[in-house]
Formats: sequence, structure tokens, C-alpha cells
Amino acid sequence: MEYETLHVQMFGKFVMYYGKTPISLKKITSAKSVRMLQMVLLAGSEGIPKRELIDILYEWTDPGEVINRNRNMNNLIYRLRKQMTSAGMPDIPFIVIQDATCYWNDQVPLDLDIREFEILYQKARTSSGREQILLYQQANELYQGELLPTNLADMWFYEKSIYYKELYVNTIRILERSYRKNAVYKELIDLYSRAAAIYPFDNWQTELIRTYVDGSRYDEARQVYNETLKLYENELGIPPTREMQQCFEYLKRKERGYVRQLKTGSPGAQNQHLANLGEEGRIARDIFGSTIGGAYYCSYPSFVDYCRVTLRIMERRALDAVLLFVSLESYGRRNRSDAQELDDQMLILRDVISSSVRCGDAFTRYGSRYYILLMVDTNKQFCRRICKRITEAFRQMPDSAGEIHYETLRPQDVGIQMGEL
Repeated sequence: MEYETLHVQMFGKFVMYYGKTPISLKKITSAKSVRMLQMVLLAGSEGIPKRELIDILYEWTDPGEVINRNRNMNNLIYRLRKQMTSAGMPDIPFIVIQDATCYWNDQVPLDLDIREFEILYQKARTSSGREQILLYQQANELYQGELLPTNLADMWFYEKSIYYKELYVNTIRILERSYRKNAVYKELIDLYSRAAAIYPFDNWQTELIRTYVDGSRYDEARQVYNETLKLYENELGIPPTREMQQCFEYLKRKERGYVRQLKTGSPGAQNQHLANLGEEGRIARDIFGSTIGGAYYCSYPSFVDYCRVTLRIMERRALDAVLLFVSLESYGRRNRSDAQELDDQMLILRDVISSSVRCGDAFTRYGSRYYILLMVDTNKQFCRRICKRITEAFRQMPDSAGEIHYETLRPQDVGIQMGEL
């Protein structure tokens, strides 16, 4: 009897189709059955020793339990067969045992994404020219995410995940050299965008920003930077990596160079550039904003720039400034994660700060539970009144919960002298 092909995806998630019929194993009561199936599929034609499966799935090592462990393993194989049959597959043994080694029953053809990925990668290594690039492109596009991400706590799966990730990164490095050599920046942007989506904390956004900058696409570059900044703040509670911050400085230098080019170019060229920048007055309106109300909230890098410019203005006008650090200890609610509850409370606090502080002051969020405010032309005593105002306004918000703490700091407190600016 001929059987249909079992299509299996393991990159990014675990999905199976028997022909066109989805195979769901959600009803399996023990995760051991799914892990066993995944290990046998990953082992391929070489199979995996039954004892190795038993040692991984049943971790106890008492020699007296060997018989029980073997019996449990046989029961697990039987239960998996029943579950897959109930899900729409033929009633045959899917895992066969030969010479104490477990194999997938080759009566049922397999279409396995990891196998196809590795075949494409190895064929690309022995090819050349345009054919090689096409094979690496196909392998790269087949990689949809980390290998079985829900299993990464298991070292057996983690080691295999690292192996496939290394191959995937190799495809990126090979393709990027080809794309840069041939100046095909659209493909390069797509390449880095996919990598950043799959591994958002592996710094692929830095490569993407530089590619946008090299193509003078500064708006897209800045958007990627701001999105990455928010991602790091919300997920990790930390600023972006040093490489990312250096990339942001590179973006600003390139933008300044572009502006200088506009100013020093011929009148005709300059007018043409300005014509490409939008309708008359639009850029100025975007910069200044349509309304001014409440304190100005900005990203951390923008806040740092704002503080440094303000200090230089203070040196000429004999003003004083104070940094106000605001932290929130959130009272978690039932049926909600602590991280989500804290983020909700921080959004409430952000609105309170914006409406409680003068429009001439600026603030930013730092990490998961901090806001930093720059109070201009004020002192620590006045800051205490501001803190009281923020606290009272926060407590009056219907959904607010948590305790606010404050700390103040002047530039002089950390040894910064105005003449050093």
C-alpha cells in the first residue's frame, strides 16, 4: 500500500501535515510522546539508539528500574501510534526498532524542512556562481526560526538548534557578500530584516540600519532604531547594545553630511532636493509638532542629546538643572503576569508625568521601571513639590497600583563642571 507524504516543519514551530490533512498532537497527555517523535525524525536514516531515547525521556538511573523504563518506552511508542492514527494517519507502527535502534517507518515518505535545508546547504557548498547563490537563497528562506523553540531547555535539542543556526548564519554571510558586491540592496535589506525578525536580540538590526544609511534611507534607519530601542526596553529592561548605539551615531553623522550636501550644492540641485522633501512647511511642522502640551517624552538617545544641548544653554544663561529619577514598584494583580502589569502601570505613570510637569521639561523611559526627567531652571527643593504632585496624580488614576520612589541629581553632583562641556 502506498502512503501519502508526511510534511513536517521544525523551524520556528512544530507542524505536521499528512498529505493535506493537518496532524494535531495537542491531545497527547504526555510531552514525552512528542519529544520522542521529534527525536526520531531528527535522527533521520541513522536512527537513534533506544537506550539513548530512554535515558533522555526517563531520567532516573536506578539499575533496578531498567525493565520498567523499557516497558514504559514501549507503551509510549504504542500510545503515539494510537494518537497519530486518531489524528488522521494510517494505522501502522510509525517508529520501528531494529538492532536496538529506533527509526521512522520509511513506508511513510517524509518531507522534513530541516532535511531539505541541510541538503540545499550542502549542495550550495559544492556549487559555484549563480547556482550557488540561488541554493543559499533557498536554504535561507527555508529557515523559518529556531529549531523547535519550545524544546530548547533540553540539551539534546539545544545542541542541534545551535548546529542549524550556525548554518543559517553562514548563508547570511555568504549572501551578504554577494549582494554587496553586486549592489543589490533590496535583497540585502530583506536578508537582514528576516534575520532580525527571527533573532531580535542578535544585533541584526545594526546591519539593517547601516544598509539603510548607505542607501540614504534615513527615515527607515531611524524607524528600525526606535523599534529596537523599544524592544530592548520592554523585553530586557536595558538600553540597546553598544554596537547599536554606535550605529545610531553613524546614522546621525551621515544625516548631517547629507544636510551639508544640500546646503553646499548648486541652487538648482538644492531646490530639487528640497522639492523631494515634501510640501512646503511639512518638514517644519513635523519637527516642531502641531501642539505643545505637557512635558516632552522622547527616546533615551534623544533624551541624552536634549540634556547635553540644555547644559550648553545653561552655561550661557546661568540656569540650574536637576535630573529626577522616578521608579515604580508595581503591585501585581491576579491572573496577569508581573511584567505585563508593570508595563501597564508604567504607561499610566507616563501620562501622569506628562501632564504634571512643565512643557519645557523632557523625560524618557529607562528600562522596565524607571523614568528620567530633566528639570530646567529649578532646584531640588522645588523637585520635591513636583514629586508630590506626580504621586498624588498617579494615585487618583482609576487603574493605578504601585509605589513611586524618587531620587534627584545635579550635574555638579557627579563632578561635571560647566566649563567641561
